[in-house]
Amino acid sequence: MSAIQQTAVGTTPATVAEVPPEGVPPQRRRVLTPRARLSVAGGYLLLVGLALVYVYPFLISIASSMKTDADATGDPLSLIPPPGRSPPTSASSPTCRCRSGR
Repeated sequence: MSAIQQTAVGTTPATVAEVPPEGVPPQRRRVLTPRARLSVAGGYLLLVGLALVYVYPFLISIASSMKTDADATGDPLSLIPPPGRSPPTSASSPTCRCRSGR
């Protein structure tokens, strides 16, 4: 019977440290050479660059929604609007001045 089956009802089994089988050497921590570290760092740098290329168009669309039409067409790829400009409001955007009714 296993140790769990032998426990009495209402008690919890004691935890047992796992011992590797006989003849199996313990695993040692892998040490990276400087070249391998550089390779790993380059891989992460490539992944971060690709993530920025993927996310940048979404950031541009969000930033363009905060700009006036003139600012958005004047510098479409900037994420930050020029200083001294107020954000677009209903007063700065064109509105229809039509009379409804009659």
